[in-house]
Amino acid sequence: MAANGWAGYLAANGADPGERLCTADFAGMLGHNVNLAAKAAAGRACSARLAAELGEAATASRYRAPAESFAADLLARAREGDATRLAFHLPGSWSLKHNMVWDRVLRLGLWPEAERRREMDFYRGKVGLYGCPLDSRASPGKPEWMLWAACLAEDRALFADFVERIVRYAEETPNRVPLSDLYFTDTGRKIGFQARSVLGGLFIGLLAEGR
Repeated sequence: MAANGWAGYLAANGADPGERLCTADFAGMLGHNVNLAAKAAAGRACSARLAAELGEAATASRYRAPAESFAADLLARAREGDATRLAFHLPGSWSLKHNMVWDRVLRLGLWPEAERRREMDFYRGKVGLYGCPLDSRASPGKPEWMLWAACLAEDRALFADFVERIVRYAEETPNRVPLSDLYFTDTGRKIGFQARSVLGGLFIGLLAEGR
């Protein structure tokens, strides 16, 4: 496995991403995105596992060490009370850490379950009528990522609550179009996306339970 490939890029840039667009780019550019750092940690850990499966123990160890460092650094720098910041440099902010779900699904062992549960408990106080917003900047939410966030650890009550709010959105939204994966969680109005394949992410619970 080439050390200068994707794993090498994550090692150089993943712990504290620079200013860039992410999947939530409708909110604009953002640097120091904590959720992207979580994705980088998971990516490094996956690269380590692939190397191990190929019998490249030294490479696996070299990839795994930064993954663990990223994960520990994230908690040390982004944890703020019961929340985890949207960006390392933004006190008082928060966001769904849906990228952490792969720690549970793939059993990567990057974050203690207690920390993932703490994160989930925080979301309970942030939900709107139709679900939980992506972050503290505004009310838009993505239903598949809501369920990813509800799967960071087993919590059937939170998962069921998020499902109920998503179903309520589908039934009550004034936009009569194929299901949107981006809508305002307070009004139920869609923001443009509809009938996209990313809605397959709604089935994350099957992966989480099947681990």
